Amino acid sequence: MDLSSAESGNIQLYVTNLYLHDFFKSLTDLFKLRAAQKNIAFLYEPITSLPLVIEADEKRLRQIIINLLGNAIKFTKQGGICLKVGYQQGCLRLQVEDTGIGIAETDFERIFNPFQQVSDAHHKAEGTGLGLSITQRLVALMGGTIQIQSRLAYGTTFDVQLPLPAVYDYAIQQSVIPPATITGYVGEPRHLLIIDDKRENRSVLHNLLAPLGFNIEEAEDGVIALEKIQQTIPDLILTDLVMPKLDGFELTRRLRQDENQQIRTLPIIAVSASVFSGDQYLSSEAGCNAFLPKPVHLEELLACLQHYLNLVWIYEQHTEITLQSFNVQPLQVPLESLLQQLTPEQADTLFNLAMLGDVQHLIKYATDLGKYDNHLLPFMERICELARNFEVEEICALVHPHPTDLHS
Repeated sequence: MDLSSAESGNIQLYVTNLYLHDFFKSLTDLFKLRAAQKNIAFLYEPITSLPLVIEADEKRLRQIIINLLGNAIKFTKQGGICLKVGYQQGCLRLQVEDTGIGIAETDFERIFNPFQQVSDAHHKAEGTGLGLSITQRLVALMGGTIQIQSRLAYGTTFDVQLPLPAVYDYAIQQSVIPPATITGYVGEPRHLLIIDDKRENRSVLHNLLAPLGFNIEEAEDGVIALEKIQQTIPDLILTDLVMPKLDGFELTRRLRQDENQQIRTLPIIAVSASVFSGDQYLSSEAGCNAFLPKPVHLEELLACLQHYLNLVWIYEQHTEITLQSFNVQPLQVPLESLLQQLTPEQADTLFNLAMLGDVQHLIKYATDLGKYDNHLLPFMERICELARNFEVEEICALVHPHPTDLHS
């Protein structure tokens, strides 16, 4: 879209159902790469829960965000950029924060004029100055607002609010799988050592991870951590980098040189607020396996733990199932005859999941069976109904009333 189109009012919005998770993932993947090329940080932070689907012109909304993020990256030499997203009362809110050169308050109005830039000569050569002007017009076209806060040499924040209604249509909700909540993991409890000189920082991690079944040990510096590790070797270490006595860098170096192979190969994750200072590179050089910036995002933290501990997560049960979309008719044939259509392996799997009380995986497995074998749809509907009501004993009785008959 060029500026003349924006000014003439010839732009038309093509509103469709926009799936926010995929939309923001594609954008954040792109700008993480672009930020890494400049050796600066990029963070994506949902500040509220987001609807699964909204009504929006995807192309124009994407252009707004790309213009703002591209502008932030262009004028940020060190530090980083953060995209914050929220949704409240039918309004999508976008905040793009950077630690760039900043803008004087007297120039706030000018930056939205075509071909106007208020940066230094080097940055003027990097673009035409149309991005913010077009962005302002697109925001206005969508009925929204854009505001700016900035301070020279400290950075800039653009705040965009757009009235974009959420879609709560039943058919759409049925086709979208909501993000599941992790409630634990399969297997024996894992032992984590959290090292940080600030008690409140240790408490944040402790409170995030202990409810999931992790055994947590804490240390306030590297010296105490070494003593604890010699007594009990943890499965994984989460360590701050800047601490008194013995910091995270030196602690990691010593662990990587330890005589005990189990200690030498411990997964170590650096957790630090120094994301903008090059400490991420230095922590990797010291031997850390991964780096997480503070404040820690639970999703990123759990992804690290899953990778380095080979965890299989246990998820909170969702009561919505997809069999309804297959127009399953009421059960009109005896359960016994439907049961005979199950293979012994299928019956065993249903029985074992029911015995374990693993309702979520039981519903998923039954739903998948119904999808791939229409003859089993009525029976799987019955299994899912029982599972939703936690009637696992009846499920066991249904699928294994006569084990010997099933395996004959």
